[in-house]
Amino acid sequence: MSQNHEKAINLPSVITSLLLIFTALQLIAEYGPHALSQFIYQTLAFVPERLNILFFPPPMIGEISNLSDDSYLNDLSSLKKDNFVFVTLLTYAFLHANWTHLLINGLTLAAFGTPIARRLGSINFLYFMALCAIAGALAHYGFHMSETIPIVGASAAISGAIAGTIRFAFDDPSPLSQRAQTQNQSQGAVKSLNKLFSNRSAVVFMMVWLASNLMMGIFPRSFGIEGSIAWEAHLGGFLCGLLVFSFFDPVRAHAS
Repeated sequence: MSQNHEKAINLPSVITSLLLIFTALQLIAEYGPHALSQFIYQTLAFVPERLNILFFPPPMIGEISNLSDDSYLNDLSSLKKDNFVFVTLLTYAFLHANWTHLLINGLTLAAFGTPIARRLGSINFLYFMALCAIAGALAHYGFHMSETIPIVGASAAISGAIAGTIRFAFDDPSPLSQRAQTQNQSQGAVKSLNKLFSNRSAVVFMMVWLASNLMMGIFPRSFGIEGSIAWEAHLGGFLCGLLVFSFFDPVRAHAS
């Protein structure tokens, strides 16, 4: 019994490593030298306007004076043309706004990232999560091209993991035993999108997820969230995960 319990709570090493990196960066941001914290956020956070500066010279910089004066997260007066902006399409996912943000994302990553990591393997998992993070940043950029407000957090990548889980975790009703169903959820075939959208449980889960993210994005204070939620990034990561999961999946027995 203790052995089964231990297996149930053990995380894949790639999940543990990501959580440690997230925590280390948050520790530096909270307790490190102010200049270092400022450098990390200004360098690694994704700022939509930076892509405009790169794609559409001369620069189209927004009004820096409109940003919050009491947060170095928004101190982006050093905006300039920089090819490193492409890297921030990914690096923003390693940063978090505060400990609450990190805690929520950490728990969600542990819950939904674990079955994906075990199924894909560490390397494919990292590629998959990176692509979902990039898709999330680009989706946010599509709605906020000229904004100088940075976005941080692994939520877009985690949203992709949630979507990836949906591709194989929802089985049609059957007389299979509990043990057989559990095995099927972790090792079974990836459902085609047509079959997925005909599964009522999967559709309900997706609708609830989409509705909750939209509501949190529109009314963040109603959920006890200070500031804004980059719900477009969540949606971009989710759609990416839903569409590309099968390309990373080593289990080749895909359902029709």
